[in-house]
Amino acid sequence: HDGTIVRLQEFQNGGAAEDLFVTFWDLGIPNMAPFDCGCLMQPTGPGMLVDFVGGSTLGKWSLIVEDLFDGQHDMGTLNTWCVLSFEEGTVANLDCTSASGSGVVDLTWENTTSYDSINIYVDGLQEATLPGDATSYSTQTPLAIPSTPMICVEPVQGATVFPPVCCTVDVIVEAVTDLDCNSDSGTGVVEVTWMLPAAGFASIDIL
Repeated sequence: HDGTIVRLQEFQNGGAAEDLFVTFWDLGIPNMAPFDCGCLMQPTGPGMLVDFVGGSTLGKWSLIVEDLFDGQHDMGTLNTWCVLSFEEGTVANLDCTSASGSGVVDLTWENTTSYDSINIYVDGLQEATLPGDATSYSTQTPLAIPSTPMICVEPVQGATVFPPVCCTVDVIVEAVTDLDCNSDSGTGVVEVTWMLPAAGFASIDIL
């Protein structure tokens, strides 16, 4: 569009995937199989969708599909495609937190207008669909500890899917702080003190 070209998908060696059903987005999951997941996925490149930022959305948009397989009976069908462009964010003040050791991310946000539903994505995969007036959510799938997942809030209004707003958060077990060790001469006893994280622990082992 307007002289900017982004390669959305390239199947190497002919590609074994029979279907392509994804939404290409720079902050989606890495470009890898399965390609019929209906999920948010990064373009193969070269180029990224952010390359279109700053330009006009008016005018002709073109999708080029090129079959490079050297076979006699290779056929395919392009069912649908579309381009969605947006000028402003769709939710505001997105906040993501994770209590120490919980493996859960808690989200809160403000809706900038009314929506019919809100989709929640964890690392590019849809985890939940919420009512359109929802303003909070806690992830349901246990997250690995440690990890830094990307959580996205994607509003939907009628047939329009608005761009997600995302955050990343460290899912960890916080360590104790201010560890101090003392021993009075001749006692053979070591006194240890420390500060606990806000969440605390179920138990503490002294080794």
